[in-house]
Amino acid sequence: MYIPSLTSKKINHIAFLLLIISVSFSNNAVSQSTANNWVFGVGGGLTFDNNTPANAPSNYQSSMNQWEGVATMSDDNGDLLFYTDGASIYDELGNIVNDPNSTSSPHELKGDPSSTQSAIIVPDPADDEQYYIFTVDAFANTDGLQYVIYNPYSEEMTVPILLDGNVTEKLTAVKKGDNSGYYIVSHDWDNDAFLVYMVDCNGLTTLLPQNVGADHNNGTNSTLGYMKFNSDGTKLAIANTYGNTNDGFGFVQVFDFDNLTGVISPNNIVSIGMNNALSATDGSTLFTPYGIEFSPNGQLLYISEVGSGVQIQINQINGLETMSLWQYDLNWSNSSPNTSALQEIGTVQTSNISLTTPLFNYCFGALQVGRDGKIYIAMDERSELGTINIPNNVFTQGNPPLDYSSTSSSSNTFFDLASNTKCKLGLPNFVQSLVIDNGSINVQGESCENTFTYEGTGGVLEWDFGDGSFSNDQSPQHTYNIPGIYTVTLTITGPAGCEITLTEDITVVSCCIFANNNADFVYDNTTNNVISSDLVWDNKVYIADFTVVTVDAQAVLDVTNVDVIFGDCAGIDFTDGSSLRATNSVFRPCQQDGVWRGLNFYSISNELLDSPTAIINECTFKNAQQAINSYSYFNQFREIDLRVTNNLFSNCKAGINLRDIIYTRSITGNTFLIDNLVPAFENFECSWGNPQDYVGINSYRARFLESISQNDFLSPDYTTLNFTGITSNSDRNISISSNNFNNVYQSIELINLRGGSIEMNKIHVTHDFMGYEHQIAVQNSRKILIGNNELINSSQYAIEDFLGNNSAIYCSSGSLYDIKENFIEGFETAIQCQKIRKSHIIDNEISNCHLFGVYLIRPKDVKVSCNTINMEAQNDGNVIGIGYFTDGFSNGNVIQSNCILETNTAMHFEKFAGTTQSLPDIYNNYMYSYSDFGINVIDLNGDIGSSPSVSLGAGRNSFISNNGLGLTADIASTNTLTSYGNSGVNFISNVNIQGNSGSSYASCGQQINYSNSNSSYLEICDDLQNGIVALIINDSQLNPDYISAIPTTDYPDLLHALYLLRNNSVEGDADEFYQEVISYSSISVNELNWFRFHNHSLKHEFETALSILNEMLPFNKEEEQLISLQRIHLVAPCDALSSSQITILQSIVESDSRYRDVATNLLFEAGVVSSRFYFPTRQAQNRIVSDVTNLESSSFEVHPNPTNGVISFEYVLEEGIDAELSVIDIAGKTVAEIPLNFQYSMQKMDLNHLLQGVYTLIISSDDVILANSKLIKL
Repeated sequence: MYIPSLTSKKINHIAFLLLIISVSFSNNAVSQSTANNWVFGVGGGLTFDNNTPANAPSNYQSSMNQWEGVATMSDDNGDLLFYTDGASIYDELGNIVNDPNSTSSPHELKGDPSSTQSAIIVPDPADDEQYYIFTVDAFANTDGLQYVIYNPYSEEMTVPILLDGNVTEKLTAVKKGDNSGYYIVSHDWDNDAFLVYMVDCNGLTTLLPQNVGADHNNGTNSTLGYMKFNSDGTKLAIANTYGNTNDGFGFVQVFDFDNLTGVISPNNIVSIGMNNALSATDGSTLFTPYGIEFSPNGQLLYISEVGSGVQIQINQINGLETMSLWQYDLNWSNSSPNTSALQEIGTVQTSNISLTTPLFNYCFGALQVGRDGKIYIAMDERSELGTINIPNNVFTQGNPPLDYSSTSSSSNTFFDLASNTKCKLGLPNFVQSLVIDNGSINVQGESCENTFTYEGTGGVLEWDFGDGSFSNDQSPQHTYNIPGIYTVTLTITGPAGCEITLTEDITVVSCCIFANNNADFVYDNTTNNVISSDLVWDNKVYIADFTVVTVDAQAVLDVTNVDVIFGDCAGIDFTDGSSLRATNSVFRPCQQDGVWRGLNFYSISNELLDSPTAIINECTFKNAQQAINSYSYFNQFREIDLRVTNNLFSNCKAGINLRDIIYTRSITGNTFLIDNLVPAFENFECSWGNPQDYVGINSYRARFLESISQNDFLSPDYTTLNFTGITSNSDRNISISSNNFNNVYQSIELINLRGGSIEMNKIHVTHDFMGYEHQIAVQNSRKILIGNNELINSSQYAIEDFLGNNSAIYCSSGSLYDIKENFIEGFETAIQCQKIRKSHIIDNEISNCHLFGVYLIRPKDVKVSCNTINMEAQNDGNVIGIGYFTDGFSNGNVIQSNCILETNTAMHFEKFAGTTQSLPDIYNNYMYSYSDFGINVIDLNGDIGSSPSVSLGAGRNSFISNNGLGLTADIASTNTLTSYGNSGVNFISNVNIQGNSGSSYASCGQQINYSNSNSSYLEICDDLQNGIVALIINDSQLNPDYISAIPTTDYPDLLHALYLLRNNSVEGDADEFYQEVISYSSISVNELNWFRFHNHSLKHEFETALSILNEMLPFNKEEEQLISLQRIHLVAPCDALSSSQITILQSIVESDSRYRDVATNLLFEAGVVSSRFYFPTRQAQNRIVSDVTNLESSSFEVHPNPTNGVISFEYVLEEGIDAELSVIDIAGKTVAEIPLNFQYSMQKMDLNHLLQGVYTLIISSDDVILANSKLIKL
């Protein structure tokens, strides 16, 4: 069976299917290139380049002196691998191959070079690098039919295995009809038995001998002659050169062959000769068939005679002899008048034959079809081959046969070999179906509807059309809706479970009815596509495939109420002062799932010409790579005036893309939609970005003078597509406000920003979390406000699905984050911050999150204050209100005035690595209804509060657990710490108590008791600006005395002030402030260099900023990586990285540094990696504390507990102390109170008026808690 290929035809100029013939075979689907090289005779050879004409190379320096049989094998690229004469194996250089285990011993096969078909090579279907070599001995000698398995790459070979002794010299093979393997056929000697073997992925199988046709029993003479299959394996021909007598009357028989079962049919046998004399042109009646070959179409059989040289020499007769070349028409019918199935089409006359001349001198030998479709004829001792140039043509009746006796006797019947080489009787013996490619897969296209046909037989078929569609039909129909390059794969599984896979790339070009002039304006490669004067489009406009219309020279293009239709990768460019006025128009591809490039706005000159402008209002953009794309050349950062309002961007790879510009207008009122109709954008010339990444608004190194506001970003049919609403990389002063994000994968992503705000946006998610998913993600940025946003996730999933890689707000690296007044509900983690500095997390309302309310790792100078965190505790989980993790590099942090409700652990503090580290300041927090820990401290030092006195440093944290039976630790620590002045601390582990009073005055806890408070207890949450009040007033004015404050101001506050001045466009004051800091600051050298870098970067003076980076000597590895990242941000386009930049980023990723997420996401944007990366939250160490001390048990006793109403309690007071007993409910309110003034007493108290619940009894004196106890009221 021949190897399938894909073919095609062009339909018309409107719609056609173009195939790129670039076949790649896998799973042992062997290409016709394996027959590209022939080695034979004495140094002779041919090479083919696929189906091109042959050439005769002079570089085959073979040591082989081949007489008859030979076989060659090339790889799928058409390069010679090895060849054999049946006795030895020769490598591609012509050297005999030695056994690698014994370099002095060559591999020995059991064939004979004087055997007609001494060898044949069959690829191993189970291993691409292995081959079966079958060999036959000469004259039915005892070595018979044998095989080895050979690897030409390792040069290892198995020991020869005998299959059958005393066989003829005939050996052929063909591919199975279901493509799952090969049939190998030989013929026994002295009988009528064919020997058939099968090789497939399971190895070699011997089939039963098949007794059919004539005996081959004329002694050893009956062993001579070829046996061949036609190319599709349905016919098998065999030649017996001298027949079954010694009279020189040989014969040929042709059989039907079942290429699925390997059965040779006894019916419809064609016999040629069979002891009947054939009348040749010269009157000879001898018939000595030797070589046989089928025409490529399989309809004609060619037979060459070798002559009676053996008999002449045996009988010692001298003389001349003429041999014939015959053509037999297998389709001939007796009804054809004056015709014959068998015709003599060529002759050759030997030299004067005598006992002293070489045997078979100048006679015809083997016939073999080549890759170019010609049949080549071996001619003994000649330096040329004969040829049959058009072997599919039936020879015209009555024409004289061609004379092959000399090269001057016939035209176009010879092929000259290289000098100093010559032919003998044999030509390479191939698996015939690896030579001729008639195409068993056919594809026809009709207006982009295509029919694929597999012309083979048997096997289970599976088609993969490369666009997500499949079929198991023999001839499936398939329509490609989107232009592009597709890999069509056909997998054929045979009965034995063996598979063969064929793949080929095809290119489908767009099919659009408007290409046939069905539009008012048509632009293609035959038209003038430059608009240099004002123009109004109307009705329909068509821009053909790969066509770009350019609007320049101050021209205005008006597109109002127009349907603009684009071909594949078509687009419009607006340059140098041109303008677009587009209203209520549609910009779309022709096909529903087609793709076009987009509208580009840029200046092509480095002169300060006017930049292009546009007003785009109430238009629809569909399926664009980048619907609106605006950028500056030459790092000029031109102001671009584009008004983009109230438009729909439907299923665009990027709705709006901005790069290296100053964007002067707001982007408002637009809708960006990604749904289940999104097309495939990859594999186009204009493809952009990562294949699975979609974005509404994308910007890189842009400065925004107005906001991105009141837009909608929607993904109603959420899939695994990465749809990000807004991405911003290395921008300045971006403002994102009052937008709606509905079910998108990620709402906002900011990387390396130099100032910006995210305010009053609404984000609603209903899909299950997919990978790393953070709705607002900010990395390595400075001066970012994230405030007054609403983030709600309403999806529900089980606790075992929590992976720690989902949050509402994610911040990593950078400084001056101000995260405040956000409402967050339903995420794994509400606010996740990685290694940030000088930042505030304040006044946020967090509800029903599953892992952490606020998560901090390696913070520095970070304040978490005045947040209300109402979590969703789990029975078997560890839900944490505030999680704080450090590896020894955290300081200056404050946790204050937070209300933390419904958790397993209210606050968790853990050192997971590094040196000794202290706790942050923890005061004035209200912790209510926790099941495991109020505060859990692991491997950190320090105390909670500094004095038991409320006025002198009490912690004033309130602890109210939801477990009144003492199963909860209010404070637990691995290292001993002291609790100063905190209330409700009843159960402790490794904690000293100094005063158990002073409840939280956090307003959210509603525990403010003015009788034990004073004016110093003001709850100040938002004081991020405190560090710069001596420098700047009103966010934009220098304090008159700012210079005196510079030497004592730290680097983050100096940078904060610079950002405020630059981003508020107070450039004069900013320049003055910069110079004074350079002159008077006391910050370190590197901090000063970073200050200089940020100043020039904010001014878009990137060359100067880059030179500063190049001067810096990094303090440590992380600073070195930060310098590298900033260099890349300065010089590399966001979607194109050099190989050296990729190497740098990959090294940062592999080092697992603090910038791993930034580096990975840059690689993702450039398409180097397939997914983004964000640091997951750490899993808090979940420990069981067994040494909890109950402070209540040693203070006083309460009976009964639980109680139905009246309680009795015993207490002991030191002499002279006046105290009182207070009953506190779970809200922290005092609901009952009685004085105590006895040194020792037992008293009763009626609590029938109280509601069912848990209460705390506190004995206190002068605001100092002396004893306390939990009480359960039934």
